[in-house]
Amino acid sequence: MNTVYPAAVKAVVVVCSLLAAWGALLFVEFQKRTQRQASDPFKVAGQMTRLAGVRAALPESAVVGYVTETEPGSVLQQAMFNSARYNLAPRMLVPGADSAVVLGNFSAPTDYAAFGAQRGLSVAKDFGEGVVLFQKGGR
Repeated sequence: MNTVYPAAVKAVVVVCSLLAAWGALLFVEFQKRTQRQASDPFKVAGQMTRLAGVRAALPESAVVGYVTETEPGSVLQQAMFNSARYNLAPRMLVPGADSAVVLGNFSAPTDYAAFGAQRGLSVAKDFGEGVVLFQKGGR
């Protein structure tokens, strides 16, 4: 039994198929655009590589102070602190310069020695890319 469909039915099926394909292409383009717009503006994904030297230098049981030059309470400061906490776990990061060892996490070039001296710290090791370990007092 061979069924013959009218031309109008065939045209509707073709149009629906083309519309479905077009919708799929639009969806893929939308996903790409959305992913580009939300593509890690605070560079959280790059922190694992950036903090690798600190992770290797500190024992897992370490309690480490945390300082930065960013505006206290700003979104950037919070993003940097939380991504550092995540990447250095199980080491404990504590805001402030009261610990014997303090992580300096900087978003812009800074005079680390002067920054540390204002807080009673000296540079123990500069890991580059704005990551510095300070120690309490002098060398």
